[in-house]
Amino acid sequence: MSESKIISLRVDLDDAQVPEKFAWRVDELQEEWIEAKAFMLSVYESGSGDVMKMDLWAKEFFIEDMNRLVYFSLQSICDAYFRATSNAELSNEFRSFVEHFGRRTGLAEPPNG
Repeated sequence: MSESKIISLRVDLDDAQVPEKFAWRVDELQEEWIEAKAFMLSVYESGSGDVMKMDLWAKEFFIEDMNRLVYFSLQSICDAYFRATSNAELSNEFRSFVEHFGRRTGLAEPPNG
């Protein structure tokens, strides 16, 4: 028999409905919520082929935090794309942009040379 898990995300809003903080947990058996400051969620709907996208961040989320979130998210997308498609050429082109982004934001070292 297969097993299912529920991933829960809690968003605490201020009086103006602006996200103040987030927390998540894997399922209802995990007692403690893990605090977070932002999340990016993409869901591919199998019937329509549409992609539902939700990006939220807390009021106290700084530009440096956003740079880090985007840089590491893009790296992960590159890895996932390559694992799913084995398209090394396109994956490497995308990775070049990610490294450029990382250098511009100070998160990646300039290439040697």
